[in-house]
Amino acid sequence: MTLKQLTTFYWVCRLGSFAAAAEYLFSTQSAVSMRIRELETSLGVELFDRSLRAARLTPKGRDLIKHVEQIMAVTNEIERSIASPDNLVGTVTIGATELVAITWLPSLVAAMHERCPNVFLKLDLDSAMNQTRKLERGAIDVAILPGPTAGSKYTNVFLEEVEFCWVAGGKNKVLKSRHTPEDLLSYQILTLAAESFSYKLVESWFKKSDIIMERHYIANSLSVLAELAASGVGITYLPVTAFEHYFRDGRLKVLDVHPCLPTLDYYLVFEERVAHPAVYIVSELAQSLSDFDIKRQ
Repeated sequence: MTLKQLTTFYWVCRLGSFAAAAEYLFSTQSAVSMRIRELETSLGVELFDRSLRAARLTPKGRDLIKHVEQIMAVTNEIERSIASPDNLVGTVTIGATELVAITWLPSLVAAMHERCPNVFLKLDLDSAMNQTRKLERGAIDVAILPGPTAGSKYTNVFLEEVEFCWVAGGKNKVLKSRHTPEDLLSYQILTLAAESFSYKLVESWFKKSDIIMERHYIANSLSVLAELAASGVGITYLPVTAFEHYFRDGRLKVLDVHPCLPTLDYYLVFEERVAHPAVYIVSELAQSLSDFDIKRQ
């Protein structure tokens, strides 16, 4: 029985399949299968029920994973507290939303490459809701998203507060100097998909004024929403500092709307119990580098 075999067993269990574990470990499915077979041989028991297509644990496998989780936690703690960042190896998958990607994520990646040159970063861009689901099933190691994320097993590290505003195209004739939520219904509203965090924020904002947001176009990108609004298709809600260049050149203008949209608090979220040691360095760097003002990037 070796640490490599136990580590492989851990990731098969956490990710739910031999194929997913092989991809995460930069190995092949046959190599992963061989390590599991060797581990089973050394223990003299079957760890997986191979009559099923999924990686379903046997009773002995369920007993073993409890011990392996403890081993992984101790191993990670040793590396985190003692090992030099230069010597850390492995893969850390960072899940982020588009807003993070178009502002400060490149700075984070560059800083991580300098601090931990032997740690490979995988970047996963998706909606906040999907990133939360991926974090739950172990598909990503750390998520950067609006939050915080509920659950006692998660560590939520506050990063920054982001202000959103209603915006229209610079050439759009706005009839009123101040708008109410009801006034906005006279425009075509542009939104992210219904499962996005920002959509739910705006939907809730309208509901507080007893308004149902029925007529709206959907796009899956803030950048696309900005372009659509700038072209006069409709109005949308954007983090103003991230799209400052649109306001400087007159392509977009902020609408004076009351009440204002609430701000979004962004967090870095991870599961401390199973976190790779490099995740703590990602967290440290994110706290110093997070900046949603594109002018300062």
